[in-house]
Amino acid sequence: MPEVGPVLITGAVTALGWYATYAYAKLREDRTRRLDLLLKLRARQIEESYGPLLSLIEQIFNVWQVRENVLRGTAYSAEDQRRIREFFWQNCFTPLH
Repeated sequence: MPEVGPVLITGAVTALGWYATYAYAKLREDRTRRLDLLLKLRARQIEESYGPLLSLIEQIFNVWQVRENVLRGTAYSAEDQRRIREFFWQNCFTPLH
């Protein structure tokens, strides 16, 4: 009759190894999940903070381009150019800044 001792030891070591592997995998999954949630949070914060800022910057460049196109279109006097620039500054640039 075979001895029961070595079989029980082998079974116990196998069960302990399985549990240790399971626990380590669970910790790794939890850490990965937390990091993923943190990454999504940071991405959302960046999007909410810098998205509107980028939009305002693009609007400023677009208004500037429109103003340049208006001034380039026809030969205006110096006074008309000043009035056009002042109009754009007061009605477009100032609210965006």
